[in-house]
Amino acid sequence: MATQILYYEYEYFQMEGIPPYPSPYVAMDIRDRHWVDMNDPLRSRYEVAFRTREPNPKEGVERVVIGTGAGGVMEDCQTYDGKTECTQTPIAATLDYSSWLSATTALGRTWLAGKDNPEAIHGQAYVGIQTDDVWGTVHVFQKEGTLEASDLYPKYPMVETMKFDADLFRAVAWERTVMNGDERIAHAWSRLVAWKVMDVSESPADLFALRSK
Repeated sequence: MATQILYYEYEYFQMEGIPPYPSPYVAMDIRDRHWVDMNDPLRSRYEVAFRTREPNPKEGVERVVIGTGAGGVMEDCQTYDGKTECTQTPIAATLDYSSWLSATTALGRTWLAGKDNPEAIHGQAYVGIQTDDVWGTVHVFQKEGTLEASDLYPKYPMVETMKFDADLFRAVAWERTVMNGDERIAHAWSRLVAWKVMDVSESPADLFALRSK
């Protein structure tokens, strides 16, 4: 079977994010990119890139995780304050794509199964079904609370909203909204922006190459 790669990507925004260097909270965007070999999902690549929203923005890749496949290794390289450290862990298991997808979407199926019992899903209340412009029919959950880790809005009331698509139960959107009187402030959010299958020939030859040999 020809090698096919699943590529998917999440975009994030944090009004009070923590960049990979000594810093107070800062507004920043984050992009999570995933490549998964559908013949062997343990052969994979995961990248986390950031860009701050300061007058003089900083940006870079703060984490790269490479899996070389069943019987290989998982390498995790993290960069902080300009220094990169890599660790490697042997991969002892095997994994097929169906099992990988089931594990990747387990949260959505668990929440939907517990939608009539919020206590079983950490207080999440099932709002119902909505239509998303990109992902079609989605199941929506919400939870009210108080914002704890914040310099801008400490102890302010907030609502967190999570959406799972009805097709594969993927987490397609999440948002934390802070209530400041009548004002609703998008304090943090994430969104699935890509999910596509492509031929391995469309990927760089070193996509699954380890950084440390």
